[in-house]
Amino acid sequence: MRFSKMSLYFHNLDRYNQIMKALFPILYFLFLGTVLLLEESMACNPPTSPSEVNLFLDLNASWREVAVAKEEACLQGKALKVIPDWSRREEYSRYAESHAKEQIRYDQCSSDTCRQRHEHNLIKYNHQMELLADDFLGAETLEQELDKLEREYPNLDVGRLIISGHDGGGHFSGKNGDLTRKQILDQFQNRPRLRESIQSLYLLGCYTGTTQELSLWNGIFPNASFVSGYEGQAPLNFRTKGLEYLRSSLQRESSILEAKSKEEIIQSLKQIEHIRSGFTGLRINCPGILDEAGKSLELNAFGLPEDNGDFIREDPSAGCTGTQFETMHSEYMKYYFGELEIPTSTGASSPVRGIYNFASSNAHCMEYQDEFKIPKGAAFGLNFFHAIKENSLHSSGIKKESLKDQGELDLKTLYDEYVKFNQNENSSPERSMAKDLFSELLKGHSGESLTRDEMWNIVDKVEASMEAYSTDKGEEFKQVLADTLKVAIWNSTGEPFIISELMERISPSQQKPLLNRDEFDRKYGNITRSLNEDQKKFYDTLPDASSSLYTQEGPSEKN
Repeated sequence: MRFSKMSLYFHNLDRYNQIMKALFPILYFLFLGTVLLLEESMACNPPTSPSEVNLFLDLNASWREVAVAKEEACLQGKALKVIPDWSRREEYSRYAESHAKEQIRYDQCSSDTCRQRHEHNLIKYNHQMELLADDFLGAETLEQELDKLEREYPNLDVGRLIISGHDGGGHFSGKNGDLTRKQILDQFQNRPRLRESIQSLYLLGCYTGTTQELSLWNGIFPNASFVSGYEGQAPLNFRTKGLEYLRSSLQRESSILEAKSKEEIIQSLKQIEHIRSGFTGLRINCPGILDEAGKSLELNAFGLPEDNGDFIREDPSAGCTGTQFETMHSEYMKYYFGELEIPTSTGASSPVRGIYNFASSNAHCMEYQDEFKIPKGAAFGLNFFHAIKENSLHSSGIKKESLKDQGELDLKTLYDEYVKFNQNENSSPERSMAKDLFSELLKGHSGESLTRDEMWNIVDKVEASMEAYSTDKGEEFKQVLADTLKVAIWNSTGEPFIISELMERISPSQQKPLLNRDEFDRKYGNITRSLNEDQKKFYDTLPDASSSLYTQEGPSEKN
């Protein structure tokens, strides 16, 4: 059979196409592998020193932030150590992200059908997260990991420390961790060389970049010339804006630290992505640059999207005056004195969230405010009031701190309770009835002690049953019981509550005040100055710790 030249050409072309189709997968993967190898070799430098290791404390399964930090460390020739070293972080985080998005959809629902659908998904994602939950970062884990790191790298130079999690005023927590500022300080105080090696600090959490927080963290790591956080709410750890801000900050850090003038620093800061469109807060210390007074330059920079105020805040009292302090203080006092019901929602639009945001970002202003102070801790307790009682906060440590804050918040109730029952001779009948009610509520409980949750349940039952008593005495003795148990909760250290001791505290023979003046100062000292005249008179009547009310001879007949 004879072929023309044209038909032969097409015949060979067809065979060529068949061969190429067969070889395509192999050639594709060879090409892709080559590109990835080239990209890896071009993008990432091996550590220049085996002892140069950046440290990332991940308390909230922040795999995207970890990925950004790891990539930038690699580009700069350094390794990244993540604590806890969790192999399933990314898988867990994907469920956590889905859970967070589903929660937003649930909150936006306007019908029960919608809520039920999203609630089902929330339960599903939460179940997957529980199955994947692994290492938990706490003080003990941090100590063990730092010991291990120092053994592995005898001349360890951290250089950069990144902490990611939900922040409650120096207390980081999240899905897989819980650390207070003091716990972090304790671990690095015991490792002075490691502590001194930290030159930059990234605090990825809400309100970590306020003037006050930046100063406190810089005190823990005095050699840190670059401290970055958020003056307001931080973006969720999977939001693009936050990730881009982190990456850009890491990239600009060296140029800021190597700047020769204040103008160069400001110019480098302005090149950080989203720095002026988010609630960012940074502190820069430059020992090599002198200010007008001849001292080493220190400056704070803030992104203020709401009013686009001064980016560089050189005056520590800047923004600490104005009618907004009086307005916000007035709103706060309405909750403080029980004029307004504390809302259950703490979302962005919640009025108590607004008070908390204001108190957090303006915490440094309170020393300049004589009349309109809002304690940051009390605002925290106000914002999470219902969450505390429902035991829904992740961290037991946060709960403990929040309960103390709630104690500050409820000072008016304590004051009224003292005045009614601890400064007159007629407190015994009310305490006797309170003790009987407590015994009634304990029926069915086996054991000699109560947990914190059981205590809160009893308090809830007492307060919920108050309308069942029509007499003033009935109201009063239940308030005695509720407040007495609350004080016990606020004063607790996390140990079980011994029932016999609680019975003694409520006993008719217990005539002494629940707190003496020293205890009052220790627990409520930061708001003592803002008491009204009646409360100041009450404060003056509290006995000293050395009073006979507190001697081994027992309480006196009268207060």
